[in-house]
Amino acid sequence: MFSRYRLVECPKGNGEIFRGDQRLTQGAYTLTVRQAYVQAGDELLPGHLEIDGMLAGRSTWEDLEGPDDDPFTLHLADGRRLNFLFMNSTTGKIKGTGTFY
Repeated sequence: MFSRYRLVECPKGNGEIFRGDQRLTQGAYTLTVRQAYVQAGDELLPGHLEIDGMLAGRSTWEDLEGPDDDPFTLHLADGRRLNFLFMNSTTGKIKGTGTFY
């Protein structure tokens, strides 16, 4: 059994970043959304979505990181939201912790 991925969309725009109910800042985002497919016998079955990307607009995002692992929430320009964690707060690389809501 192995996985394959299909590019679903690449949303980009300007959004607001929250932690809980607190608005922290805003920034430009570029996201990549991929659909995983798992080989099951002769079939490819849809699996989970993987969402990752980059935040821009600041020289670093390190000052946003706290002592805990609570996710941030990106409010996208189109109204969707994505919970995420920083993979690298210096460069702004992020990884979604789930899917859009």
